[in-house]
Amino acid sequence: MSSLNTLNVSIPEETRLGWQRMLELLNDTLKAKSIFIACNIEQRIEVLCIASSGNYDSRTTQAIQESQHNSSSHNATGNTTVGYIEALDLTEATINLPIAWPSGEVFGHIYVISDSFNEQFKHNSMLLDSFKISVENQLFLISTLHRLKNNNNHLKNCNSEHSLRISNLNQSLNQEKDRRLAAEQQLVYQKSYDPATGFLNKQTLEHETEKLLNEVEYSKGKLVGVMHMHFTNGTTIESQYGYTVWDKLLVEFRRRLEKHNELEVITARPVTNELVFVWKMQDDTRDLKALSSELIETSRSTFVIDNNTIHLNCCIGASTTKDTNDARQLLSFAAAAMSSCQKSKQNFHRYSDSLSNVNRYMEQQEAYLLQAVRDKNISIYFQPKVCPIQRKWIGAEALLRWQHPNLGNISNENLIHLAEQNGLIYEVGSFVLHSAIEIAAEWSKSIKQFKMSVNVSPLQLQCPRFVEQIKQLLSKHSLAPENLELELTEGSLIADEIVAKATLVELKKLGVTLSLDDFGTGYASFNYLKKFPFDVIKIDKSFIENIERDVTDREIVTSIIHVAKKLQLAVTVEGIETVQQENFIIDQGCEIGQGFLYGKPMSLEEFESKLLSRKKISAQ
Repeated sequence: MSSLNTLNVSIPEETRLGWQRMLELLNDTLKAKSIFIACNIEQRIEVLCIASSGNYDSRTTQAIQESQHNSSSHNATGNTTVGYIEALDLTEATINLPIAWPSGEVFGHIYVISDSFNEQFKHNSMLLDSFKISVENQLFLISTLHRLKNNNNHLKNCNSEHSLRISNLNQSLNQEKDRRLAAEQQLVYQKSYDPATGFLNKQTLEHETEKLLNEVEYSKGKLVGVMHMHFTNGTTIESQYGYTVWDKLLVEFRRRLEKHNELEVITARPVTNELVFVWKMQDDTRDLKALSSELIETSRSTFVIDNNTIHLNCCIGASTTKDTNDARQLLSFAAAAMSSCQKSKQNFHRYSDSLSNVNRYMEQQEAYLLQAVRDKNISIYFQPKVCPIQRKWIGAEALLRWQHPNLGNISNENLIHLAEQNGLIYEVGSFVLHSAIEIAAEWSKSIKQFKMSVNVSPLQLQCPRFVEQIKQLLSKHSLAPENLELELTEGSLIADEIVAKATLVELKKLGVTLSLDDFGTGYASFNYLKKFPFDVIKIDKSFIENIERDVTDREIVTSIIHVAKKLQLAVTVEGIETVQQENFIIDQGCEIGQGFLYGKPMSLEEFESKLLSRKKISAQ
């Protein structure tokens, strides 16, 4: 068969309009500045079809619009075009996909102009490839029809063969139409649903919530409820196991929610690590309790995805039409309740006006802290750690303090919590470590075996450079590792046990003392003693407060100290405020005490003054 002169082949208007519709659907999903099909003809670019975002006003679109007024409606080959652009530089294009005739000769290109490859590009890159294949399939059909037309005289003598080819061609055309229709339906689906899980996306969530509100408006006693769920360890799971495992995990999580299925709850995925549930109800107290309990219990269950055993941590916020009848506000209230829940380290919060006031107060505190950190207006106080038998000061715990003119005195725990919420924990944590190690190095020059204790946030422990930071600070200030003690809570370990264990093992090799703080207040304190290389356990003050009157507290403390001795671990007891409490821990063989009986947290100047006074007395 003779070669085909593609310059003489025209693109049917129906085909071009089909490409135009597909481009518009593609751009609805990809949100690019512009997507268009263009051919190069005699140093001019012939744009066959284009889809652009409404706010995109680049020179490409402007040139195309101007060319529509200046050029004829048909090119040299009879194609109906959008217009010509003289020698246009298309280096702005983010994606450039070549389109070829069946012979391999270049027909043109699919250009995509966008600011960046966003999440939509990652999920929908296959759609561009599918569109390219569809265009090339149609070019094949067009070229075949052209060949058949050119060879019509020859085919008159082969009428049956000609009829068969026409029949096959018609069949191919029908199949291609079906494939194009399926692609269009897929694009419409992805405009409304998260492609990875099949849940509603953020845009459709608000629309469906509005529909439910309209339905219950005329239904007596009916309400609409919203629960916004955030997976606090979602980012860690996603980075550790990959996007596919995380998507499968969310689908499996939703499958296990039986009560949600009974109440026909709508599920949406507005962002990667969050799910939103919307449903109609009559008894808000009953339904919120039942559904929130199911979410929490299911998140605590074990999931096995692609041979990976995974657990979830979550916080949930809820709102109902008792709070507002506006769809956008209803969703916003649930998100605000979730945010408050996350900040308070709880599992569930229901929206209320008072909760909104608390959120505003927390936001104000965070803004003040940000300014304080930048202006270096936070300080470190020190509380002595004492050998109870001799009442000798053998160490100190570094505690953050922040005196604000409006908020008053902010304690160590509240400061760390605020810093974790607004992303300042690395800066605040580094400030405490640097200051405490520098001061401990000065003290170690005159006082031997004096240990400085520093609290470590869960976020600090997850930082890949944390061990290296400790090494550098110890080296910089010439402090021996055994003079530094790092105190960690169970929360530091739960976030990611694998990372936590690897970090603690490296710190142990370095020679730093590791202490498990607030021992006895968590779910698995004794289990962590087996898993992690701790040197010290610090018994929480809640067990000491009533030890003079409560037999149970005395038995608990006695048991903890006994187990620690068996495991060759040192014991620190905090909250010692009376001589009777001191006598009790001495009788139990406790090595270290801490509390107001020995001294409240004090400034550096006051602590150093008392420390030096004690040194002089002991030297006499």
